[in-house]
Order: sequence, then structure tokens, then C-alpha cells
Amino acid sequence: MTLAGLSPAGVLLVRAGEPMVLRVTLARADGTPQDLTGRTFAVAFRRSRTTTPFLTVAAELSGDALSMMVPITATEASLIHGIGAAEAVSYDIVELSGNASVSRWTARVSVDVGPEFPTDEVPVWIDLPYSEATVLPSALVVIERGAIGPGTEERLLLIGKISEATPEAMEAYFVGLGEEGARPFAEAAAASEEVALAKAGEASASALAAGMSANAADGAAGRAAVSADFAATLVAGSIYANVTAGLAETTNGQRFTAYGPGLAFATLYLNNAGVAVAERTFASQEAMDAWQQSVRKDVNDIELRTSLPKTIARRGGVWPIIEDSDGNIRLWIDDSGRIGASEFAAGAKPEPLTIRGGVTVLARDADGQPTEWYDYRRAMHRRAGDMHNRPQRGPAGAVLAVVADNGIAAYIGPDGAMMEPASADAPMAFADTVDDGGGPVRQVFVSTGSADIRLTAGMIDCVGEPKIIAPGIVKYRKRGGRAATVRYFLDTISLGTIMIVLHGQSLALGTVDSGFLAAIRLPYPPDSAIQMFNGGIRAGANLAVAPPANFTSLTPAFEKYDPTPSTRGETGLVAMAVTLRRAVSAPVILSATGQGGTPYDELGPGTQAWNNMLYAIARGKALSGDPNFSVPVLYWRQGENNEADSAASYLANLTSVADAAQIDIPAAAGAGQTVPPLVLLQQINYSRRRDDTGMYAICGPGEAAAMAALNDPRFLMAHPQYVCDFTGSYHMTPESYALSGSYAAKMLRNYLLGRRMRALHQAQVLLDGRWMISRMAGGTLDYGGRLFVDTRRVTDPGQLGYAYADDAMSAAVVSAEQISDTEFAVRLSATPTGANKRLGLAHWAPWATTILVTGPTTGLRSPIHDDDAEGCPVTGLPLFNYPISQARGVS
Repeated sequence: MTLAGLSPAGVLLVRAGEPMVLRVTLARADGTPQDLTGRTFAVAFRRSRTTTPFLTVAAELSGDALSMMVPITATEASLIHGIGAAEAVSYDIVELSGNASVSRWTARVSVDVGPEFPTDEVPVWIDLPYSEATVLPSALVVIERGAIGPGTEERLLLIGKISEATPEAMEAYFVGLGEEGARPFAEAAAASEEVALAKAGEASASALAAGMSANAADGAAGRAAVSADFAATLVAGSIYANVTAGLAETTNGQRFTAYGPGLAFATLYLNNAGVAVAERTFASQEAMDAWQQSVRKDVNDIELRTSLPKTIARRGGVWPIIEDSDGNIRLWIDDSGRIGASEFAAGAKPEPLTIRGGVTVLARDADGQPTEWYDYRRAMHRRAGDMHNRPQRGPAGAVLAVVADNGIAAYIGPDGAMMEPASADAPMAFADTVDDGGGPVRQVFVSTGSADIRLTAGMIDCVGEPKIIAPGIVKYRKRGGRAATVRYFLDTISLGTIMIVLHGQSLALGTVDSGFLAAIRLPYPPDSAIQMFNGGIRAGANLAVAPPANFTSLTPAFEKYDPTPSTRGETGLVAMAVTLRRAVSAPVILSATGQGGTPYDELGPGTQAWNNMLYAIARGKALSGDPNFSVPVLYWRQGENNEADSAASYLANLTSVADAAQIDIPAAAGAGQTVPPLVLLQQINYSRRRDDTGMYAICGPGEAAAMAALNDPRFLMAHPQYVCDFTGSYHMTPESYALSGSYAAKMLRNYLLGRRMRALHQAQVLLDGRWMISRMAGGTLDYGGRLFVDTRRVTDPGQLGYAYADDAMSAAVVSAEQISDTEFAVRLSATPTGANKRLGLAHWAPWATTILVTGPTTGLRSPIHDDDAEGCPVTGLPLFNYPISQARGVS
């Protein structure tokens, strides 16, 4: 029989159900083993065709630190066998350092049948402390195993010097030894402290065992430090009855120990020129007993002050915080106050999931989106929506929400105290009926205990009762059965008056008021801090000189939204302001300039339309009377009338816009404009036929927008336009103008809060034979988020929107599938041979026979999106980040 282990060629044989310990030594050029002290390693098992591991096992160093030991449980061996029996599996020995990793060895895995007695017991080797991830049927649980090394009292017991390993027995033995007899134990205790501290540093560097082994080693260091200090008091001499006696028997610079003071057992003093300087006080047994009783009482008396649970009962050695329906503990607090967590997968037959980047997902919703997770790096339990913009604090600064039945059952504050959500400080969501001009509808509110804040507006009609699903996020259901979310902010940032300037052609100007039949007005309730000029939002929308009479005063801004599907919308600026004002406490002035059906040459820098925009800014500054007035972004919407331009040609236009905006706008805005404005874009996904591929592809201005947003920090991408509904080739519906405005507000708010969000895009494309790996970045992925395939709003045009091209058109995409949180595997019809290999996403349309109409079901598009939990407060539509149209060359 072949035993599990390594072959001479490095192939690792894994037998089903058979545990094993893999010993790995890194040798120098002369063959001597390297000292691995302070270094952290792991072994990752993955499907050979992918880069994402399905199992990662942390390694622990051997006692001499010359080898790393990798314990593989029987259950893990069976998992590897199950996958390896169907396809090729590889293993990587990886060294971890901070957020980086370096592969030290890669080879194949061979699998064979075995005893098939899977168990989660971790194979143990003698006297090696470690923390290990153990795979259970539905969870990945980090469990501390092994000894952390014996303390001084345990060593005394082993050699027969004391009858029990207790501090009292050790203390009595030390007193009996005297100064010289105690000295070796003091030195041993000090050495033990140094080793434990070193192990604490090693363990804290491990991304796979961060919360466990570091705490265990820290505890050992603490116990060893106490032993060293106590032994040092005895080395210094006998314990004197009082300070006076100790000073009388020592000279300057010597140390002595005296009983007391008060309830303390003893205190170590330094004789400093006849003055006793206290250096360390040791608690008496009575004081320790009282402290332990106090801790036990505090922990045992923790109550969730709600109508749900009563008292948290201790089970399995911990206090459960969150349990699933099967009684599995998902989040808990241990005896030392640490929070522990286990990761649960969705589905009838869940596979073990790997802790990635220090984050453990605790729960997902029906769409597969993470709704709850524990962040080991920050030691924080997080909820959807509280990390992608900034941490959203709950009442009284609470950072942890315990959720039950889709509602918050309790908050845990920064001091660890439980607070009931029904208290005056806790937010509560509710719906109330209002009439915005289109008839009575139910809108979503949040009550803060001192005020009711309206969260939705316009076309929302809430059915049932909304619920807070996370700090900052309310989930509700729109009439028609569509679930939606909306963000609320209990704390806002204060700025001076800001002006949002929208400049371009028809997409910037929308339509005129007379085009609406049964319109409702926004914002509701009216907000005097959202303003426009007396000539309207489009007061300067003209290719000729804008009439000065349109800019004599400011008035509350409004736009109309017609529910008739075939009508065109307005600018979307009011929806942008309504969304922005949820988080930014500042007056907002809105202005749209430009002209419909107009090319760049009549709208860009130096034109009369550009000068009208600058005049509007100057008038906004003057009428606001605010010395802190500023224009944070120029919202540029143009390109349809330049659709025949190449990407390079239109990119030069965009560069000119950014160059001029950073000079002209601060000059018009005045001294309050301390930072040059960004140029905010939305990507035009209009298609044209491309001669080099024969496929319908995104037009030049749309491709240029992607290039600018990804490569020039002066640009910010709001969204690709295919997420919006269109009434024709160029004009969006009223709902989609509002949706577009909310996307723009979300991106602007993140920028103002210092958490700039990049467009979701292909960051890297790898080629291996007929397989391509598309690695995504941007959106919430930059902050720990993940991707989903979701066809409810944006449909799949085929192969998730992926298409391949090279100079010879030597291959085509035949399949695409998600293989990790941020990666997709794309299979080609053949191994490509042409030069200039590129993988497009929402970029080419090989299925199309005519120019495509932009939209979520008709044009260049992809159903991939991230897990951003925010929703549009005007339409109820989600504000997921979708991939921009982009072709990426092979790395």
C-alpha cells in the first residue's frame, strides 16, 4: 500500500480519510536548513486550472523552527480526494507577509482511496503548539489546539518539587528556597516570557490564524511575565514586614519587597537614595478571588434586553452570540472576552470556505450577497453597507449589531455593553403615507428617537413594513414585489455650499416640462437647501450667451418625473442632490448647461456653452454668499454626436476638459475652491461596427471614458449607461435619469468622504491554453467585497458579456463561469494564435447583427455586479457597481 506523503518528484499523495502531517524544510544552497523563526507559511490546495484555493491549511513551525508542519485532517484529505478524483489538483507552499504572499513551491497532488473514516481531529505532533482551521460539515471553525508551553508552576510539578501546579504551591516553594535557590527559576521565567512574546509576534502575522494563536501566545507571555516578576521579588531578598524595614536593610539602587500596601499581597520597591519607589504590586489571593467572582457575575448576567432571548447561556465553553437553526454557534465570546466566529456556506451541500484577507462571512441573503461578516483584521463584526463608504456607527457608537428575524435584536457598544434597539437612541424604520402630487403612496422613514427622517421619494410605494438589516441600511419592498434597500446616515459631514454642474448634450438636459402628462415633483418633502437659479436648472442651457435675467436669484429646485414609460426624463440632478443630501449637510445649487444634439467642438473649453457654465458658477458663488462655496465635480455627459470618433481622439477631448476644468472652475468659484474639481463621467455604451474584429463594439467616446477613468486620477466614473432604460438610442426614461443621478451622488459622496470608489473593471487577464482568467477590481472589491452573477435587472447577452479578439480572430468564447469572489474563468474555442490578444467584457457583441440600442436587456452589457448594499432613494433600484465596457490585453 502507498502511504500518504511526498514522492521524490514532489507530488503529494493524499489518501481519502487519512490524516497526515506534512513536514517542509527550506534549505540554503549548502543544504543546511533555514531558520524560519518569525516567518509564516500556509499550504493552499487548488484546482490546477484556477488560481483560487478551495482549501488553505496554516503551517506551524517545529520546536527548533527549522521546519514547518502542516496538519491535514482526515476530513480535509477526503475533500482533496473528492475534487482530485474529478480533475487535476495542485498545492502551493506560500509564505505570508502582511497582505502579500510568495509561493515557495508548487507541485501536483495525486489522490488515492483510503480508510474513508473522515474526522475533524487534527493530527498532533509532540510538544508543538498551534492553532488550526478544522473543517466541519457546514463550517470552517478556527480552534486552538496543542499546548502553549508549560509555565514555571507546571515545570515544578513535573520534577516533583511541588504537589500541584498552582501559584500558591509555587509561591510556597520559592519562599522556602530563598534568594539563591529562586534565581534559576527567575531566569527561566524571564526566558519563557521572551519566547512567548516571540511566538505572539509570529502568530499575529499569520493571516489564517490571526485571531487565535496570537491571543494564546499573548496569554502565555502574560503568565510568564508574572512568574518572572514574582521570582524577581524573591531574588531581591526576603519579604519585609513594611517599607521602613526594607529601606533599613538595603542601600541606594537595591530592590526589596515588602508586604502590602492595603489588600495587595506585596510590592517590589527600588531604594532610590533612601526613598522607596514602587515598581510592581502583586495582588493577594483574596483580591484575585474577588476579581474572578466579579468577572463571572458580569458575564453570566449579560442580557439581550429585547423580546427575543433572555440570558445568554454558556455552552461549549463559550457564550454564544449568534446561532443558526441547527444550533451551530456562529459568533461567540470566550472567557477572555475575545470574539470568535465560524464561516457558513449557503446551499444544501455546502463546501468548506476559506478565510480570505482576514474576513469570515457569517451569513448571506437569498441572492448570495454577504449580509454579515467578522473582520479579524479590525476585530469587528460587520454588516452589509457599513464598510463600503465608511463605518456606520449605531446608537451611542455601537459597532456590532446582533440580528434575528431580519431585524436588529441588540447592539453591542464599543465598551461591550448590550443595548436594546428600542431605546431612545436606537434608529427604527417605518413607512408612512404621503402625497407627492401623484396620489397617496407609502414612503420609507427612519426614526432616530429625536427626529423622523424620510429616506425615499418620488416613485417609491412601500408595501409592508421596512426593516433595518444593518447599521445604515433599510430593506423594504416596493409595490410590484421588488425588494429594495436605501441607506440612512445618522451622522453627516458638513461642507460649505457646493454646486453640481452638469454639462453636455441631450442626456444632460433631459426634456422640457411640457412633455409630462401626469408628473410628480421632486424633491419631496421640499428641501430649501437644494436650489436652482430663477431661470431653472437649465438657466444657462444655450449655445448663445445665457440671459443674465435667468441668474438673478436662487429658488428651491425641482424636477418632474412622469410615470409614463415612453416619456423622456429630466437631468437627474435633483435625484442626485436628494441622494447626496442623505450624507452631506450642505446647501446644493444645481445647474445644467450645454445643448442637445451638439458635438464636442461646440461644447468644450473656449466655446460659448463652456463660458455659460462658468458664468453660472460665478453667479452661484455670488448668490450663495458663502466664502466656502466650491464645485467638487464637473459632471460631463457628451459623446453621442462624436460616436464616430476613435477612442484616442475622444480621449484627447476628455483630457482637454479636465485640463481646462482644473483652471477655469476654481477661477470662477473663488477662494473657497481649494481643490480642483474632478470630471465625473457616465460611460456611453452605444455600439458601432469595428473593422478589425467584425463585431459590434463600443463607440470611441465610450472606450475613451473607460481609459480616462482607469488611468487619469482627475476622472471619476459614475456608472456604465447599460444599467439604465432608454426610450431610444440616446434618451433615458424618467426612472433611469433618477437612477443615474443617484449613482453619481454615491460616487461623489465616497470621494468627499475620502473613500474613492473605482469603476468595476478587468484588472488582469491571464491565458493558459484555451482558458483565460479575468480578474476584476474596483467597486466594493477594493474594500473586501465580492462579485455575483445576477440576471434580474441586467440580462445575460451570452457568456456573461465576455468576447475574445486578436488580430487573426483565432478563437471565440464558448463559456464563462465564476471561480472566486473576484475572478471568472473564460473558455475559448481553441488555443489562440493571433497577436494582440484581448478579452472584452461588455465591449464586443459577437451575437449582434445590427447596431445595438443601449439598455439592460438590449445592448453591450454584463450581468456581473458587486455587493454594494446601497439603493436609489427615488426609484428603489439597487446601486450595484456593474463592469464598465472594456477590452483588456493578456498579461
